[in-house]
Amino acid sequence: MRAVGRAAYPSPEINRYLTPREQQVLTVRQHWAFLVPPAAAAAGAAMAALVVTVIAPGAITLETVAWVLAGFLIARLIVAGLSWFVQYITITNERVVLTSGLLNRRVKIIPLPNFAEMTFARSFAGRIIGYGAFTVEATGKPYLIIDYIPYPEQIQLELTSIAFPKLGADDDDYEPPPRSRSAPPGWPYYSDYGGSTQPEEEITPEE
Repeated sequence: MRAVGRAAYPSPEINRYLTPREQQVLTVRQHWAFLVPPAAAAAGAAMAALVVTVIAPGAITLETVAWVLAGFLIARLIVAGLSWFVQYITITNERVVLTSGLLNRRVKIIPLPNFAEMTFARSFAGRIIGYGAFTVEATGKPYLIIDYIPYPEQIQLELTSIAFPKLGADDDDYEPPPRSRSAPPGWPYYSDYGGSTQPEEEITPEE
């Protein structure tokens, strides 16, 4: 395994979803920026509740509503943190595996040939603190978005080197991987990774 950074490591848990001939190239969690929106909402709600308590100490109903809202957003932040902790993005020599779910484990599998039509983008915030997003397309339309990717340039190079092993080689017989196919219409969206996708395969392993 070629390390991309401190967050790149092999995960024994992922091995149960791999075939005997597959090898992990790297496994990462999403960038910590994934937690910024829920953290900002929870902090803002808590500050608002404190302000209401200070400036309107006798308004019991208003205080109750403010603290209930703050408690809800803090609980959502905790759930988001736990979800972030158990979500992994794994690249093997054959596919990309997305695992998520606190209680019900979900596994999303994308064959590497599907990444033949991939767009890599970084927002202004992503360029500052180091994350990006991959959009996988089929027939010119995006059907999978994985956001908050850490070490995006290095991971993009890893994907390219695996999906196109002969890229740059002088080989007239080399044929690129087949074009990715679109997911069947009407499938539910899968948004654990900050984007959206129409899943091709979902596995719920027995505990």
